[in-house]
Amino acid sequence: MGRRVAILLDARPRADFLSGHAPGAAHLPASEWSARAAELPPREEPVDVVGATAAEAARLAADLAARGFAHARAAAIEDRSEAGPARAVAWRPAGALPRCATLLPTRGRALDIACGAGRDVAWLAARGLATIGLDVLPDALPRAALLARAASALAADAPMHPRAGTAFICAQAERAPLRDEGLDLVTGFRFLDRTLFARAHGWLRPGGQILWETFSTRTPLDCHPRRTAFRLAPGELANLCTDAGFHVIEAWQDGAFDGVLARREA
Repeated sequence: MGRRVAILLDARPRADFLSGHAPGAAHLPASEWSARAAELPPREEPVDVVGATAAEAARLAADLAARGFAHARAAAIEDRSEAGPARAVAWRPAGALPRCATLLPTRGRALDIACGAGRDVAWLAARGLATIGLDVLPDALPRAALLARAASALAADAPMHPRAGTAFICAQAERAPLRDEGLDLVTGFRFLDRTLFARAHGWLRPGGQILWETFSTRTPLDCHPRRTAFRLAPGELANLCTDAGFHVIEAWQDGAFDGVLARREA
């Protein structure tokens, strides 16, 4: 099999990028990689790194490799015909979002529980949903807000440019200031609280949806999360939704993850 299409990451300073870059390149200056680590590509993806010179690109690729990006390499880019802000991002949302994209709402209000660094919040806002990111860890939310600001700086016609607003709340879900029937979509990824499904049913308007994907019992025992309480038994996720009053639209098992998309009926 051939090499997967690589994510093109231009790591030059902003002024250099704006003056000319390769079409389709994402931009994240190397000097900001640590502060904006959430905007780096997934570690398992191939990455081609652009620097000011070939030697710098090689150094930056080695830096990424040292950070765990096993498929990073220096890029030799001659075409710098595109100017202005980036139209692409290097980060990727939870796989369940593009998987279910054709079935999800394109307007209204969404809530992402345990939002972490905010990638999924940004994806939902780009789709057109005014989205709240909720996380109990206070240090996660500044990173999420930084990623949201970076998305706002993309070209206006970029796929990940926000088409709706975002907000972030540091709180446990059961204590969040959410009103009943005020949401069109609730999402959660790589997180499990079995009591939330009944709460989510109350937060959603009739016809609203819940999209969830998290670790299953197929996850290797030596991998996160090690506590079996945070892993789903076969079929459990769909049953949690059904027991909470949802109609299951789709349920799947994908590697170490189980997922479900369900709808609150009228």
